[in-house]
This record gives sequence, structure tokens and C-alpha cells, in this order.
Amino acid sequence: MSIQTGIALIKREMTELERNISICLKRRKRWSEFIQLQAKDIIADSIGACLHSAYSGIEKIFKIIAKEVDHHLPDGQRWLRELLELMNSDVPGIRQAVISQETFNYIEELMLFRHAFRNLYVHSIVPKKIIDLCDHLNRVWPRFQSEINQFISFLEALHE
Repeated sequence: MSIQTGIALIKREMTELERNISICLKRRKRWSEFIQLQAKDIIADSIGACLHSAYSGIEKIFKIIAKEVDHHLPDGQRWLRELLELMNSDVPGIRQAVISQETFNYIEELMLFRHAFRNLYVHSIVPKKIIDLCDHLNRVWPRFQSEINQFISFLEALHE
């Protein structure tokens, strides 16, 4: 694949991720409605699934960058953490860090949630934790978009 293909794939994933985040935040706005219906578990499950998908989308973007720009996709038992750390690090002679420390911290929290969400029984889901993650997503998402768009601009300038 070429850098141009990588850019196109990142842009496509960002579009899908934006749709997913929008759905997640719309569902968050309905939280009080579901509490009144005594159905907060239903909306928490739904928002949890959206957060899971959000992390998966972010991971896809990072994998594209690792493969197409860095030419190195971590492997082994800790590959997810290493991928996240790679995105928060300069790669000498190739690129600067893709994401800031603040963004890294949130995505790390989202990664841990995603792992727990995949391995929990539904009755173990803690609605407050999901709502807190969603509220934080609302604050971090614009920063993530900006950082990825800056990285795309960097790649486009390289290709010119």
C-alpha cells in the first residue's frame, strides 16, 4: 500500500468513527430518560457497545499508521499497549507523535474498558463508569480529530 492509500483509509475510518461517536453522544443525552423508565441498564449497555466500537475504530486508525507509515505493527501479548504507546511517541526519522499525552491517557482508559466490556457478563457492567467514559469522550473527541487531521496534513505534505 502507498501513503496515499493509507491517508484514504485513515480518512474513511475517521468518517466511520465520527458517525459512531455521534451515536454514542446522542444516546448519552437520553440517559435521564432511561433512568426515569428504570432502564438505565439498557442505555448503559448500548453506550458501552458504542464505546467499544469507538475504541475499535481508533485502533484501526493506529494500525494503518503503524503499517503504512512506521512499517512496524507491534505483535505479542502486549501489542495493543505497544501500539498505543507507539502513537504517543516520536519515531525518529519518520514522524512525530500522532497523539498527545492527554489523548493517550483517555484512549488507554478506553482500551482497558474495551477489554473489560468484552470479558464481562452484562450484569457486571457499571453504568456510572460508562457514562463517565462517554462524557470524557465528548471532551477528548475534538482533540483526537484535530491530532489525526494534523497527522493527515503531515502525510499529505510528505507526499507532495
